[in-house]
Amino acid sequence: MAQASLMIEEVTSEDHEGRVEVTERDVRERIPTEKGESLRLERLAEERKAAGAALRRQIKKVSSLLELLKETDTRVLEQERDTLDLCRDRMNDTHHYHYKELHNATESDEAYKWFDLRDSEHFQSHSRIDEALHYTEKQTIDKNCKCLWFLQNHPNVLPPIQ
Repeated sequence: MAQASLMIEEVTSEDHEGRVEVTERDVRERIPTEKGESLRLERLAEERKAAGAALRRQIKKVSSLLELLKETDTRVLEQERDTLDLCRDRMNDTHHYHYKELHNATESDEAYKWFDLRDSEHFQSHSRIDEALHYTEKQTIDKNCKCLWFLQNHPNVLPPIQ
């Protein structure tokens, strides 16, 4: 089923003083050929595939950072989490545009499963980052508390401030 798109063409005329004013609008309906519709659907599928690949690359990058948690700065994890979310948003948009153009139930089901798998991978990766950030934050708080306790119980360790 071809989807029609509207093309609006403005027709103008000049009045006596040289000003341009809009006098009427000509609305034409564009109906793509079968080949044009097929090419558009292929382009949408390729964009969706590229967005899914970008999301997976980001998930792998985040996973490798999480393995090196002790060496990774929390700011880096936060930035990568934000990038991961942007990749997921792009994949969501491209999937939506592709999915709404599918007219076959089998293709729609396969597209939904494709999206659901990547969405689940995103959620798991995002959760792992949040857990790592929470763990790192807790470790920092614990260290600070131990240092504070030590300083309170051993006041002669540091020289007096003058």
